[in-house]
Amino acid sequence: MEAQAYCLANCLTKIVFRIMDIHKIPDGEKLDILREYNDMLCGLPMGCHVDIAISKMYILLRRRMGIYDPLCEAKREQNAQASALIEAAENMIASQDDLLLGSLKMSCVGNMIDFTFGDRFDVESEMGLYMGRDFALSDYEEFQKKLQKAVAIVLVCDNAGEIIFDRLLLEEIAKWKERRKSTPPKFCVLVKGAPILNDAMMEDAEFAGMGKIAEVRTTGCEYIGAPQGLISPEASDALANADLIIAKGLANFESMHHETKFAQHAFYLFKSKCAPVSRKIGVQQHSAVLLHGKRFA
Repeated sequence: MEAQAYCLANCLTKIVFRIMDIHKIPDGEKLDILREYNDMLCGLPMGCHVDIAISKMYILLRRRMGIYDPLCEAKREQNAQASALIEAAENMIASQDDLLLGSLKMSCVGNMIDFTFGDRFDVESEMGLYMGRDFALSDYEEFQKKLQKAVAIVLVCDNAGEIIFDRLLLEEIAKWKERRKSTPPKFCVLVKGAPILNDAMMEDAEFAGMGKIAEVRTTGCEYIGAPQGLISPEASDALANADLIIAKGLANFESMHHETKFAQHAFYLFKSKCAPVSRKIGVQQHSAVLLHGKRFA
């Protein structure tokens, strides 16, 4: 999705200031960083995708501040917060009439843990709220049809903390297929190859226990989403050979939905926290959605 003036002037600039404030960057150094940040924005080509713009901003910040992973502590806290809610999440899913649908909703609730939109997340309250609602847009029937036949399933992860709820989704998918006596799934989970915002990396996947149920790979790059041409050949192969892709979060939607090669077997699961994306897909901001890629073919 192309970066809009709103993205550049509002979201990106707020992220820059929040990260500099977290690390108590002196005012003089802040001005120098902001000048370089402004030059970077002005140098972006017309039609640049928002995931590329955000990633370049974060790479600039990491370099200028000399910090490999500026949100390392935040991600640890988010993983701990989500882990403490595992039992409550499992109980809420178990109370649903449709366990698979409940797991999808819970995974979507986890998508609120997104540094782009905040620092503190009342996940427990959101669990109670969103588990009782339908998706604002839903291709759930099509998802079940694809899932019934799918063997190679790729989960493209988004954020730390959120990845805890994603593991619950994969566990329920395996049970769902077992109940229907269909071929057991082979899961591949993609996490980031280097720090970018609070996106999940290999250590977050390990914390979530993903390695017990899936092959875990990295995207091989330091960009949000899964921008084609920038991710590693191994990550590209996983996506190309998948029977079903579950792409979590806004960045994966923004970087993948326009790729026609994903149209028939990719599903996008996220909370539409972004105003431009919400307008694009026709839902109220903060709605939960499950979208089949064919909508955008």
